Amino acid sequence: MVAYITELNGENYDDFVKEGIVLVDIWATWCGPCKMISPIVDQISSDYVDRIKVGKCDADANRDKVMELGVRNIPTIFFYKDGQIVDQTHGAVNKKKLTDIIDGLLSPSETVDSSSDNTETDF
Repeated sequence: MVAYITELNGENYDDFVKEGIVLVDIWATWCGPCKMISPIVDQISSDYVDRIKVGKCDADANRDKVMELGVRNIPTIFFYKDGQIVDQTHGAVNKKKLTDIIDGLLSPSETVDSSSDNTETDF
């Protein structure tokens, strides 16, 4: 599987999220739940390529941005639509939770049928 992820930092974050539907994973290397959802985020980036953008932001390397966003727990996943945060999750969540949010933001013709996907993990 190829992941379509952009590494985000204080310099590119705002430009990355300003247009379209964007998922941003705020994570850290020492975070166990972050390691659990990372492959799910990677899979989503592949499943929804050309429909959404997916970025990851290392909380430790980008403390100023994380503070600006008001992140208190990681992993935190933000969902943006045209530059505005429209939803978010905290902690380890399953793929269905994330894809349900994305599908709700996409027009019906852009959604992915994940009912046959056996990679979903329940936490």
